[in-house]
Amino acid sequence: MADNNKINYDTELTPEEKEEVQAALNNLNDQDVQDDEDFIKDVYGQADNDMNEVYKSNNENKKSILDKISKVLLYYTIANETLKLSNSEYKSLFSDFSKTIAIMFKSHAKLTHNVMENTLNNVANKIMDKYNIRKTQKDREKLVNQLYHGKHFSERIWENEQKVAKQIQLEIKNLLKGKVSANQIAKRIQLRFNSNEYNAKRLADTEISRIQNELFRQNCHETGAKYVLYRATFCRSCLECLSHHNITYKLENAPILPVHPNCRCYYSVINKE
Repeated sequence: MADNNKINYDTELTPEEKEEVQAALNNLNDQDVQDDEDFIKDVYGQADNDMNEVYKSNNENKKSILDKISKVLLYYTIANETLKLSNSEYKSLFSDFSKTIAIMFKSHAKLTHNVMENTLNNVANKIMDKYNIRKTQKDREKLVNQLYHGKHFSERIWENEQKVAKQIQLEIKNLLKGKVSANQIAKRIQLRFNSNEYNAKRLADTEISRIQNELFRQNCHETGAKYVLYRATFCRSCLECLSHHNITYKLENAPILPVHPNCRCYYSVINKE
């Protein structure tokens, strides 16, 4: 490998194992490492494309709420940059917004679940094809629906959507109560919807990493891979991940991925037994 001088070793490797790894690195084809990088990049790129329907829907919902707010600001009295509503006006408007938000986020949560489930199945199929792993549909569904830190991805979708919905509802309440400037509300609403998109993307990336890691390890066991190289190529903002980058581990001692939510780290095989 051209840059093997940059490779570090897990402290648990014995001197004999380090020699074995070094010999393997000397024979490691740079193209194999590059192919792994290109494959992982393609996996996440395709998943991003699959998830675009979710992001588009989120933007449409954002526009819908902002348009609804604009109409309120045009119709009702504003003094010192804040709305001045009667009690009856407040109750009527808040009730209307609350119903709209509840329906909107329930629908978006359902869409996000359906799209993400399809995305994760596509990812699983793509990775299984690469590693020539054969699984029944039931086995693949079990892999996709496996819990991560005790929760199914659908539960996290619902929790994330409900959290943002409540935040937006509170922003609207504060606007109608005159606690938030009419000039500030658009930016505040945009930030809430942006966080909703980020939540979906982060969750998708986390689940993809979980699936990729499990299938990679299965392939290692089936092919006799003994040492793996940690790659943080696509996770450059995390100091913990960077601390593992280009470190060679025995497979059984390699950190389980994902290291954290939104982690895009992966492994390359160094050698086989």
